[in-house]
Amino acid sequence: MRIMTDQASCIPRSGGFVEDHFRDAGCLRQASHCLQEVLTTTAADTSGSQVLVHVYELVEFVRINQIFASELMPVGGALHAGIEVYGREWSYGGAPGHRTGVVCEVPRTNRKHRYRETVSLGSTPLTASEVALVIGDLIETWLGEDYHWLHRNCLAFANEFCRRLGVGSIPAWIDRLPRGVCAIDLGVRSLAERVRDLADGTRAAAHAPD
Repeated sequence: MRIMTDQASCIPRSGGFVEDHFRDAGCLRQASHCLQEVLTTTAADTSGSQVLVHVYELVEFVRINQIFASELMPVGGALHAGIEVYGREWSYGGAPGHRTGVVCEVPRTNRKHRYRETVSLGSTPLTASEVALVIGDLIETWLGEDYHWLHRNCLAFANEFCRRLGVGSIPAWIDRLPRGVCAIDLGVRSLAERVRDLADGTRAAAHAPD
């Protein structure tokens, strides 16, 4: 199921791919407040158990995304994702210092990206209290200083969160671009290491006694 809507352009994020959520401590306080709200929800409460992926476009890449960011195209687009469950949207971004990079927002209100659409992943079998335990762990382990635009980004966080909610991964077309670039990056690194090893072996052979 997809829910489509139009919104005005949002403030672009610096550097395009950089998820710089924490320009101040406001987001950290907001995440803590949202977590407390979830913690106080009764375990028997099942309303809001539907897991929704809110997809946003990085403003600098909107025109490119119109062509490449779909299920039909093999390339993928430059996208941001937030996961909504029990009435709150959770995402991940960079932050200076040793503090969490997890952000809590009112669903579909991210101000630094342009909202595109929502994809439903079904309902989580976890209660609100159980989800709170998952979120608490993510807040501690997904630190802002560990953010990497390619290897540890908002889409990687969304995938881990969804898997821990028991609804699988986000649709492949959402994170296709970083996965593809990551594969190329690993391939180039591997090739560079092989070339370096070959060069080291050649130098060693050249300096070896006859």
